[in-house]
Amino acid sequence: MTAPRHIGHILLSLILLTLVTASCSRDGEITCYEDITDPEGWYESDTIYLRPDTVTIAGTYQCDITIRTTVAYPYSNFSVLAKVEGSQERHTLHFNISEGGTPYHEEQATLGQLSLQKGAAIVVAVKQNMRRETVPGIAAVGLRLVKVGE
Repeated sequence: MTAPRHIGHILLSLILLTLVTASCSRDGEITCYEDITDPEGWYESDTIYLRPDTVTIAGTYQCDITIRTTVAYPYSNFSVLAKVEGSQERHTLHFNISEGGTPYHEEQATLGQLSLQKGAAIVVAVKQNMRRETVPGIAAVGLRLVKVGE
């Protein structure tokens, strides 16, 4: 008698998982993350290349860089240098890192707006811009594109 009940719980769990997954993806929004896997931290000489999926809807996109920190991050601010491949302009982005009370904390800074055609693939190079050779407590660096206009 417990087998049908067990199957019902499994089916309910799968349905809920599908709904949660579907609610996280939106038309006109693209995200990607690269984890910092070195236990020492993010080295000054390491460049992270963020390569989101190709654009499926042409338009103007707000481009944000996201930093995920852990409780091991020792400062209240963070700085990166970011450059969109093919552009000569290099941006310095600053993040205010507040204590989130959770193992991971996330902050975003705006890189600007990009006009992208359907099928476009961009690459953004990001380097840490701190006064230390190695910065501990950075878990991941991400890129978020959100469609804001035609």
